Amino acid sequence: LMTCDQSDTTKVARWIREAAALQIDILPPDVNEAGSSFIATLKGIRFAMSGIKGVGEGVVEAIVEERRQNGPFKGLYKFLERVD
Repeated sequence: LMTCDQSDTTKVARWIREAAALQIDILPPDVNEAGSSFIATLKGIRFAMSGIKGVGEGVVEAIVEERRQNGPFKGLYKFLERVD
């Protein structure tokens, strides 16, 4: 449901509060793990990169495709070097 509501910050905030009440961690977006959708992991719910205000779907797709083709990013410099 968080992915469906990701363009509505009020609803996302409500889902985050609900997760906290259930003691489910909301993990920050991670260029090596996150994608366009919120995903469940063993550690908690990974915040979607496309859920970040101002980050468009095209940007997320480019990051995910680069990661898929060439593996995880090894640091900020390598990330900036590999993604336009």
